[in-house]
Amino acid sequence: KVIALVHNLREVMMPNTATSLKERKTNKLKDFLNVAPTLNVTHCLIFSKSTLGLNMRVVKIPRGPTFTFRVLKYCLKQDIAGMQRKPHTPSDRELLQPPLLVLNNFSDPGVEN
Repeated sequence: KVIALVHNLREVMMPNTATSLKERKTNKLKDFLNVAPTLNVTHCLIFSKSTLGLNMRVVKIPRGPTFTFRVLKYCLKQDIAGMQRKPHTPSDRELLQPPLLVLNNFSDPGVEN
């Protein structure tokens, strides 16, 4: 289930992610951090599972900071699609364009227009 979470998160971050990256038991974190600058990678999201539960680390490359979070609950995209009446499946074309973020022209809820 954690592998599905990682793949869902890669889809969210598209096109700015390594979708075809294969993790192996022999890979070490140091290997990824050494390759990252050549691929123009600036941040890594690292999931690890311990006896206490699932953890997520956000690492700024090359010199930190690093933030660690404990993941208590999460939903996969299949879970969300199952709850919707008309689930939307993004096309490949939609996933190749970075998302648009609008940061202006929001009204202040305390001020009447």
